[in-house]
Amino acid sequence: MTVIARDAVASDHLVYAWPFPLGPDVEVTCSDDEQVVMCPAWLVGDRLGPGRPSLAHCRIRRAVSAFFVLTAPVDVSFDMTTMFLIPTTGQPIRLRANGSLQVRCVDPAC
Repeated sequence: MTVIARDAVASDHLVYAWPFPLGPDVEVTCSDDEQVVMCPAWLVGDRLGPGRPSLAHCRIRRAVSAFFVLTAPVDVSFDMTTMFLIPTTGQPIRLRANGSLQVRCVDPAC
């Protein structure tokens, strides 16, 4: 039985797509603060987790892809710059915004 789990490099990603093909016998390992969304035919299928569920307990038998979704808050920082012209004078104005916020996925299947 093949076991899939979130890659340690992607431990802070809100969504991590499993990069390899899935076989018919797959067991999923996910922590208490994540779920795995199984997608047959590129549609949202069943949600698995937390723990070590397998496709045998899933409503779908063959998944095309698996997405590990964190349900715990994730810190996201941003740095954005935009520029526009004042219509009456044609003078360029540049605006910059930076900071951070917390993002949380409430329903991984949406």
